[in-house]
Amino acid sequence: MKFILHLVRKGLVTPEQFVSAVERQIECQIPIGRLAITNDLITMKQVFEILERQSETQQRFGQIAVDLGYLTEAQVANLLLLQNECRASLRQILVSMDAITREQMEAELAKYHKNQSDAPENSGNLCNSFA
Repeated sequence: MKFILHLVRKGLVTPEQFVSAVERQIECQIPIGRLAITNDLITMKQVFEILERQSETQQRFGQIAVDLGYLTEAQVANLLLLQNECRASLRQILVSMDAITREQMEAELAKYHKNQSDAPENSGNLCNSFA
């Protein structure tokens, strides 16, 4: 996220493009129920039961599934990891939106990494640059 905000501060991406990319990332997120079905962890009937309860209680899908005994907490954690792995990065989305070219993104990312590694308080901590 820090790198994407860096792009906005430099004027390479507009705030509107940033917001649009975040919205697109959220819209494209694979629902945990779909992942659970795809991985043969629960049935469609169970998903509908969870969704019905979710509409009444506003609890998270995974918590309801655990409460009902359909999934374990470990299975929910694994599904959330899988959901995160399947999500497109903001960098990929911004390029696909033509907000910035792939070449510009790669060049700016290289500069950003170099600046981060040159800064004494950030040396060895490049993980913060990924969105």
